[in-house]
Amino acid sequence: MNKEAHKDSQTVAQQERMVLKQMSRDFLDPAREWCRIFAETRDTFLLVLVAAGG
Repeated sequence: MNKEAHKDSQTVAQQERMVLKQMSRDFLDPAREWCRIFAETRDTFLLVLVAAGG
């Protein structure tokens, strides 16, 4: 593996860690709880609707 490819893979790994860190902070934010509950309810409804063939 050449130096440039190694540097690129390190950059990608670092960017992925930054995104995951940001996602977890947003996910754990209590102010967004209503949004998570709404999304879970909506998505569950859609899954049941598709599974029922409707």
